[in-house]
Amino acid sequence: MQTTIVFFNEREFKVTTKRGEVLAGFLTLEPADTEKARRQVAELIAYAFDTSQSLNEGLRTVDTGRVDRLTTGIKLETLVGPAEAHRRRIGASIRALRESKGMSARELAFLTHIDASNLSKIEQGKHAVNLDTLNKIAHILDAQVEIVPLVDDGFPRTRFMQIHDYWD
Repeated sequence: MQTTIVFFNEREFKVTTKRGEVLAGFLTLEPADTEKARRQVAELIAYAFDTSQSLNEGLRTVDTGRVDRLTTGIKLETLVGPAEAHRRRIGASIRALRESKGMSARELAFLTHIDASNLSKIEQGKHAVNLDTLNKIAHILDAQVEIVPLVDDGFPRTRFMQIHDYWD
């Protein structure tokens, strides 16, 4: 088995290594021939994991500076595991909902009794959020937390949680 790369959109992709390990990748795009650049990034990442003996070795081999130099207009932001990918999606949902309500991060942190730096980390997907905290955030944003059927994004799981506006 060889490493495979599947793009979900222009920014997000899934890496399945030759050993079956699954990672999520995020790209930062700038104006360029993005299809050609994505192909180059995919080839470089696949080569790194195909020639490595372990996941960590493959991650060390993927030199993001090299990716940036090889592909004008595209930067490899990061490669992360599925758990961090989900934290990023939840955080992005919280930020989008907060911004749609015209609320600053400082206001949300104050109203939920969450340290502002922790809220920032939650919105960036760098900090795991527990269900009680997620419910506090959802309540202030006039939203709810639900377990919803899986949308097939290729990650090995059956269900995940999401936050959304009550009125959606």
